Amino acid sequence: MPVDYNRELNTQQRVAVFHEKGPALVVAGAGTGKTRTLVYRVARLVEQGIDPRRILLLTFTRRAAQEMARRAAKILGTTQPQKVRGGTFHAFANEILRTWGKTMGLGQFTIVDRSDMEDIVAHLRVELEFVPDRASGDRTQQGSRRSRRFPQKHTLAEIFSKTANTQQELGVVLEKEWPHFSQYLEELSQLRDAYHTYKRTKGLLDYDDLLSELLRLLETKQYVRERIAANFSEILVDEYHDTNRLEVDILRVLVTPGGNIMAVGDEMQAIYAFRGGSFENIMRFEDDFPGAKVYKIEENYRSSQPILNFANAVMEKAKRHRGKKLFSTTKPEGPLPRLIACQDEAQQSLVIADEIVRVHEQGIALEHIAILFRSSYHSFDLEAELSRRNIPYVKYGGFKFAETAHVKDALSHLRWMENPQDVVAAQRALMLLIGIGPVTARAIAKKVSNFSSVADGLAAFNPVGKSSQALGALAEAFSSAEAAQSPADALAAIAVYLEDSLMERFDDYPKRIKDLEHLVAIASRFKTTRRLIDHLALEPLNETITGVEGVENEEEPLTLSTIHSAKGLEWKTVFVISVLDGFLPQDYAFRSIEELEEERRLLYVALTRAKDELVVTYPMTITAGRAERVFAKPSQFLDSIREEVLTPVIAVSEELSEIIYPAPEQRWGKSRDEGF
Repeated sequence: MPVDYNRELNTQQRVAVFHEKGPALVVAGAGTGKTRTLVYRVARLVEQGIDPRRILLLTFTRRAAQEMARRAAKILGTTQPQKVRGGTFHAFANEILRTWGKTMGLGQFTIVDRSDMEDIVAHLRVELEFVPDRASGDRTQQGSRRSRRFPQKHTLAEIFSKTANTQQELGVVLEKEWPHFSQYLEELSQLRDAYHTYKRTKGLLDYDDLLSELLRLLETKQYVRERIAANFSEILVDEYHDTNRLEVDILRVLVTPGGNIMAVGDEMQAIYAFRGGSFENIMRFEDDFPGAKVYKIEENYRSSQPILNFANAVMEKAKRHRGKKLFSTTKPEGPLPRLIACQDEAQQSLVIADEIVRVHEQGIALEHIAILFRSSYHSFDLEAELSRRNIPYVKYGGFKFAETAHVKDALSHLRWMENPQDVVAAQRALMLLIGIGPVTARAIAKKVSNFSSVADGLAAFNPVGKSSQALGALAEAFSSAEAAQSPADALAAIAVYLEDSLMERFDDYPKRIKDLEHLVAIASRFKTTRRLIDHLALEPLNETITGVEGVENEEEPLTLSTIHSAKGLEWKTVFVISVLDGFLPQDYAFRSIEELEEERRLLYVALTRAKDELVVTYPMTITAGRAERVFAKPSQFLDSIREEVLTPVIAVSEELSEIIYPAPEQRWGKSRDEGF
């Protein structure tokens, strides 16, 4: 039975599916049925008599391609679409290189994964003497700033991969992504060359090599390119906005002029530059594939029209876009999104928790509620409040606050200060020092336990050798912390002391230093160190799902997620928190228009996750540096948003004598501590 495309597809989807010949770009907005359009395109091609084995469907997971083919088969009532050649760019490259690689001198090869890549790079950096060989006991360079700051193996792998898949110079990548390692450009160039030589001599290819070698094959062996191109009469590409430049160069060489390629994507959801994804690919499609037709799909089936109006308003001010405007015919009405200005991050957490209570009491299950944020640490304060209220949640993306090594380190120092007999905390703090092993750490901890002050106990210990200076610095840090007037000041002193350790141990130390600043901000809410320690011990901030009074055990928890991890998902009610300059967009984004615009697209992705209700919040003051409170500015992406699109709400403390956000006991007839 023929497929009833008029019934199954809306007008915009149908026009794209019925595209005839030549290159085409389908620009499909969030929630508009992008995958559905691609599935029906496959069905339409097979229905027209195209051999499914001559259709190449490139997706970002093998499973996605298989699912699309399965759905197309179901539509047609035949298994034919399941013969479509589908998979990832890397899988396609591997298949071609296994067949044709010998024509350019590429013999049998072994694919190394990211873990193998890291191990090889780690071995080579020792050979080149960029770091000491710790396995041989050579620790002569360990105390030097140079040795400590040279990138670790996982960062080196990321740097080399980024240069490959963006087709950019190493220096450009360093300056944009890892400026604190720019001083090592010469050494990194040598290491990258050594890595490539090692792979060639051992018959190895990493994931990026699969793509670069395929491109080299297509560009240098014309008869091979013609044979491969002749095998595919139709090429379909999903999530085109997430492709990197290397992948598009492969397509550009593979597709003959006027050839049949259809790419589906959304320039407004191009948010993976950090993985090598290029916004430019979808914007310059007509240049890469001359004569291309562009189809827009704008009818949204997820969100209410007021939410779409807000998302459209944010993207209207984007420097470059394709002029889409999302609209809904199925959900034309709904509450206006709200923008709530809070006094600080603590009050933002209170407001969000109150709102969750309200939404849940209106019958919305927790699993249909999400709280989204730009970076993992933006939710730290909120996690503490949710734990205190016994509201169950699960967190996706980034680190869980209490699970991060640097947070545990800081709290261990605080615990030891509060209780000199806490041997476990002492061991963790002491083991961070060069020259101190488990035996020495236990001896020091035992001696310090006889003193009422950790600083005094450390001062009474007289070590010799390398550990003497390290213990002296630790004693000074505890002296400052013990003299502090508040838990926040004590923690700030410890955070300052730990900075050198963070720089030595972690390549992302700027972020971890900022994490500790947020821990200091949380500490400022407590009057005593003991209360802070007890609170974090009894109600740890992690993804453990706790029970909630009044909620059935089988109910799923609400979701906390970074925006990147939320892409492709949806919830009935969505809160987007800390939407202020410096957070969203992040500080580093102000370095360039391109980075700033990606942050705008990130906000768009967050807004379009909401189906029925959307709340955006930001604190009017934040902690900067060492527990200093400064005024914050709402995100510039919210500038000039019309009031008919957004309802502004101000929630400030009674001391400011402004508009007061109702206390939960006034709104719900119960105290905050009662949870649900």
